[in-house]
Amino acid sequence: SKNGSQPLVSMHWNREDASKYLHIHEDLLTVTYVGPGVRDFDSASLRTNYPIRSEMGISYFEINIIDDSRLRGGLGIIGIGLGKRQTPIRQIPGWFHNRYDTIGYHGDDGLKFRKSDFGEIYVGATYGTGDVIGCGINYIDRNVFFTKNGINLG
Repeated sequence: SKNGSQPLVSMHWNREDASKYLHIHEDLLTVTYVGPGVRDFDSASLRTNYPIRSEMGISYFEINIIDDSRLRGGLGIIGIGLGKRQTPIRQIPGWFHNRYDTIGYHGDDGLKFRKSDFGEIYVGATYGTGDVIGCGINYIDRNVFFTKNGINLG
């Protein structure tokens, strides 16, 4: 661009880099969980078609939770977060015990996880159907942050 800023990148979910338990719809933005969803290891992840790059300075994305499955007897375990390309897609972000550098914010318990089973508490910040959850990374101050319905949780 003329002013030296990074060009906008059209990001969407990557069908080639998603768990078998996830169905990515034709718009490449809508995802439906189609797995059994009865145990932790039934979890799934996916990545975008284009990685977040440190040259962007600050990057941010949001997900709109249309249905977390709890009303139909599901566990409603949804996580949003970041991981490196080599992170497996078999678990939600944050649960990879020191092997992979991931961070995730989980809706069922409202905890923020980083490579661990033990999460940092976001008071009253569980989320589910109807919520809009954001995830951002600020490469300038090396901080990952999450939002819930437009409120920065840190």
